[in-house]
Amino acid sequence: MAETYIHRKLIEEFQTRPVLTRKDLLNFFHQYEPDLNEGAFTWRIFDLKRRSIIGDLKKGVYTLHNKPSFEPALNKTILSIDRLIKQHYDPHFYNIWDTIWLNELTELQAATSLVVLEVEKGSIDSVFFALKDNGYHEIFIKPDAGMVERYVSEAKHPVIIKPFLSRSPIQLIQDVKAPALEKILVDLYCDEETYFAFQGHQLSTIYQNVAARYSLNFSKLFTYAKRRSREDEIKNIFRNVLDEDLKKIIE
Repeated sequence: MAETYIHRKLIEEFQTRPVLTRKDLLNFFHQYEPDLNEGAFTWRIFDLKRRSIIGDLKKGVYTLHNKPSFEPALNKTILSIDRLIKQHYDPHFYNIWDTIWLNELTELQAATSLVVLEVEKGSIDSVFFALKDNGYHEIFIKPDAGMVERYVSEAKHPVIIKPFLSRSPIQLIQDVKAPALEKILVDLYCDEETYFAFQGHQLSTIYQNVAARYSLNFSKLFTYAKRRSREDEIKNIFRNVLDEDLKKIIE
């Protein structure tokens, strides 16, 4: 049978199910290809992901790819700082984002943006002075909660510089290295001094809205959370906000 027909039938069969296992997919394909071997089946799964028909939730668990990826708009500040980093520093070890991206996911709308730039630990001071020389004056290096509340929150265009953690989940948005949504969720919980305005009920709301609206790779998310020694706590947040079917992926 034509692949387009198979794909259409797969979508029809699983469109009301948020979670698919490898066994579910194998049973589906066996309806049309009873002699399908393991190698060919592995290729079928790869092809479904390549065509964005399914997406990973964790190893061996998938979902129909009917939710969009998180790709927020980039402002002039991010684009300008990104150019500076690429011109003068190793472009492999940095990422940048703006907390105003969270406005659509929270109940309280931030009036100002907080740009968070992560760079190699050894480059932090150099980047700080480079930004100063290029007209950025409200720059803070790894501020504690008191500094964030007293000074960063009062700044008009604050930029926070933090050390880049290797193997962090990253995505490219218009060739700009931004943290993947999985990284943002984990960092919001782990770096509560920086993101003090997004704790408590706000954090649960963000997690709930992200899970409902956007494609998430939970395997990637929990792997990063484990690296930051917060896997169990973050899993507990998801247990409280996910639908019953999606909770299965946490166990």
